[in-house]
Amino acid sequence: MKNREIGRARNCYERAVDKLAVDDEEAEQLFVAFAEFEDKCRETDRARCIALDHIPKGRAEDLYSKFVAFEKHKFAELERSLYETERARAVFELAIDQPALDIPELLWKAYIDFEISEGEFERTRALYKRLLNHTKHLKVWISYSVIDDSDIKQKKKCLQHARDVFERAVSYLINSAPELKEERVMLLEEWIYMESNFGDANLVRAKLPKKLKKRRQIETEDGPAAYEEYIHYLFPEQTTSMKLLDSAYKWKKQRVASKN
Repeated sequence: MKNREIGRARNCYERAVDKLAVDDEEAEQLFVAFAEFEDKCRETDRARCIALDHIPKGRAEDLYSKFVAFEKHKFAELERSLYETERARAVFELAIDQPALDIPELLWKAYIDFEISEGEFERTRALYKRLLNHTKHLKVWISYSVIDDSDIKQKKKCLQHARDVFERAVSYLINSAPELKEERVMLLEEWIYMESNFGDANLVRAKLPKKLKKRRQIETEDGPAAYEEYIHYLFPEQTTSMKLLDSAYKWKKQRVASKN
């Protein structure tokens, strides 16, 4: 579309907006179409202003769901275009409540980054707690653990917060996802790194597993094939269980031998 045609189209939209009442049934469709037009013209700021500044209060949530559809890849820039903190926060809240988003992780990250940029670390922690209700991804646990408000008086509090998060993450992996052994090792390594810089790494090293090299046969469509080496992780609680089983076996063996 040529510049002259763009100007004419924009002028038509502006005149239509002026004539339509805010509560007109066609207003919603017009606002979305106008915003999409500006977005296609790479006028992102214009698109946002139209979509956000003309949302009728009674229909904000419904209109925002349409705005999300064409704005899906630009959430990381959203807070830069909004100058009112409470309004930006309200927009994010509307967005994360949408039932279907193509890339929800970008939206959550943008919201979290927004609160961090505002220095709202308690709000940031609260957001991470809410996010963990939707996903238990390793990166979320790690990011949640390293929130830091750079206040020396709060360093001990931040360290304890990080430890609490790591403890919760490890507990989740042990009780709800024991098959994710590599993720658990990565989490413990992150914890050790954090402790080596701010605390006591020896508190965590005892939680690390023993790494055992083992071999297993590769299964193919034609049946068993060659063998491959892999790392088997033996965690402390597994070692304890094995020792108990071994002691019970030895005790039973001795008892049978004594009877004979």
